Amino acid sequence: TQNISEYKKAEQKLKENFDMVRIAGEKVKLGGWNVILNENRSYWSDEVAAIHEMPAGYSPLVEDGINFYAPEWHDRITEVFSRCAKEGIPYDEEMEKITATGKQVWVRTMGEAIRDEKGNIFKVQGAFQDITTRKQIEIELKNSKARYKAIFESTGTATLIVDEDTTIFLANNECLNITGYAPA
Repeated sequence: TQNISEYKKAEQKLKENFDMVRIAGEKVKLGGWNVILNENRSYWSDEVAAIHEMPAGYSPLVEDGINFYAPEWHDRITEVFSRCAKEGIPYDEEMEKITATGKQVWVRTMGEAIRDEKGNIFKVQGAFQDITTRKQIEIELKNSKARYKAIFESTGTATLIVDEDTTIFLANNECLNITGYAPA
């Protein structure tokens, strides 16, 4: 007979930690992956598979994983992944992917090399995060700024924007023309 109560407590704690990481990953759309280089195969967490709209447990060949990237990103991901796998140079990039159903998503992709006891790189591991919502907000903000600037410049009236200390924050072209000041 052997008392396994400590083992059961540790097992329960491990399960609780796994559940917390799983929930956090689902909420922020973040998952992990790794590539065993001599297998040329990617192993994806369930969240990474979900980002790609693939079933849990999906493990593509490296080339098949790269093919999820939008065509304009193939060269970049191939370059950074290869440098990581060959030279150990980590990467942290934002790129666009096309899911299994054809949906375009932006991801933050990160990778780092793992070395064996002799210092040889045998694995690359990292994370994916779906940042599509953030990218959409950035685009909307950029468009909003452009519309604001167009309105600000087209008023036909000299206009200044000043802060609380009456420091000029922005002046339109009409104001610059009247005052003779340069934008700086």
